[in-house]
Amino acid sequence: MKLNLGRYLDILKENFIEVRAINKEIDCLEDTDLLMNNSNITLHLFSNILDVETFKLDKQFLEKISHSQHGLNYFICVSPNINDKRNFRLDIFYRYFNDNFMVELISERDNNIGNYKRYEKIFKVLN
Repeated sequence: MKLNLGRYLDILKENFIEVRAINKEIDCLEDTDLLMNNSNITLHLFSNILDVETFKLDKQFLEKISHSQHGLNYFICVSPNINDKRNFRLDIFYRYFNDNFMVELISERDNNIGNYKRYEKIFKVLN
């Protein structure tokens, strides 16, 4: 995975886009890992992770994400549409931001793309 990630980061850097990849287990994230330049728009990509039950999707994790971000943030949260219990974890993540910040839901889907089942929430947060 690191090789693929590095390749895409190189492509983005060629286009003068600042990318900061954090390659850690979620429960091991520290506040300093998440600090960003407040003047930039931040894109958060959570692909196939928020539905995984091996990490704590609790208030501490949610606050760690939200307290480190300021300004305009976009969240792309996508996981396989396996079952309601796992989809609910994406809903919890979205609901936390929706309840505590100015949020605009851009897209939500639970339909298939071809043979692939997907559950998705894309939203904008002004923090």
